[in-house]
Amino acid sequence: MVPVGFFHALTLCLGNTVYLYLAVSFIQMLKAFTPVLTLTTLSALSVETFSRRAGAAVCVITFGTFMAGAGALDGSRGSLVGVGVMLAAEMAEVMRLVLTQKLLHSQRFHPLEGLMYLAPASLLWISVFCLALEAPRMAAAGAFSTVAAHPFLFALAAGLGFAVNTLAYCVIVTSSSLSLKVFGTAKNAAVVYLGVLLFAERVTGVQLAGYAVSLGGFGWYNYLKATEPSESRSCPPGEAAQRSPGRASPKRAASPKRAAHIP
Repeated sequence: MVPVGFFHALTLCLGNTVYLYLAVSFIQMLKAFTPVLTLTTLSALSVETFSRRAGAAVCVITFGTFMAGAGALDGSRGSLVGVGVMLAAEMAEVMRLVLTQKLLHSQRFHPLEGLMYLAPASLLWISVFCLALEAPRMAAAGAFSTVAAHPFLFALAAGLGFAVNTLAYCVIVTSSSLSLKVFGTAKNAAVVYLGVLLFAERVTGVQLAGYAVSLGGFGWYNYLKATEPSESRSCPPGEAAQRSPGRASPKRAASPKRAAHIP
């Protein structure tokens, strides 16, 4: 739980810092690689196994998002420091999601129960970062009076943050951390299209094509997740070996279960 809290705090710290160095469009383009990093980390740590088709669908989503981000670039260049901070933020986010999935599944936590255990660890590390990096400057600038002046807005933000974390844990428990990042990518594409339809926002043809590719990959990924066998989604290597055809035939593996139910 303590490492999960550390990576959560690191994600917030680095994820906000990167906006001081890079343009928003360039940040979105770099974020396109998060699903691929999540897929690779889940497989490397043997938390979840994926088929080649699922990996290909994630790559299609990543390519579409990358293309849309490239179409939004305004000619500004990001610094090497900003790119480094962004990559560190993405890896911290990936580690947080993967470790959270491993913890929630291994301990069989309910999403609210998992949030109850993980929130204090996140608060601990966020407080450490805040006291070391921001609290002195906030006190000198009188920033804490802003919280007292707008208590309703800060309470609303806290409530929305609680809802976001709870729903994210629900997705991780019922599906996987990779699905959470894939849904986020599809959400970004949907927001862009709604902005064009409802608010007449201007986007380039490359952006529209990129998000169309991303949504196509999202539909393919969901189709694969819905049709693949349930036991292959998250099957530890030991269980996979026991279930392999070389160990026992289907009839022999099933016969003890049937015999156990005979009166």
